[in-house]
Order: sequence, then C-alpha cells, then structure tokens
Amino acid sequence: MFDLLFEDLQNQMRRDRILKSMDANADGSVSKAELDGYVAKMLETADADGDGGVSLDEIKKYRVAKLRKPATGESSN
Repeated sequence: MFDLLFEDLQNQMRRDRILKSMDANADGSVSKAELDGYVAKMLETADADGDGGVSLDEIKKYRVAKLRKPATGESSN
C-alpha cells in the first residue's frame, strides 16, 4: 500500500515538473505555442546527428541521458 502511494506521489511530482518546464511564461497553463516550443527543443536536443529527424536509436539515447542526469532542479528536455 505504501509503495503505491509513494509511486503515485512520484508520478504527480514528475507531471508537475514537466508541466512547469513547459509553462515558459509561468502563468499556470501551457499554451499551444509553449507546447510546440517545448517539443521542438526536445527534438532538437535528441537529434544527435543533426539531420532534422529523430531515429528510434536517438530517442533511446536521449532518454538514457535524461535518466542519468542528476536531479538539480534545473529544467531540461
């Protein structure tokens, strides 16, 4: 039971952190422009070979790099 509550809390914190990083003007909501900018930055970061697209391998490497990044409180895509 405790494990489920802890997992739910972690998931909520993760969602809050992601939404906060998308909310560029900090108005408490995410506009289409903010979402588009967030996704564009994420894809640009994941596009390791700079070809303008993101392969499955690049996505995997991007996710691994994010998981290995220490928690600093900084916003990252």
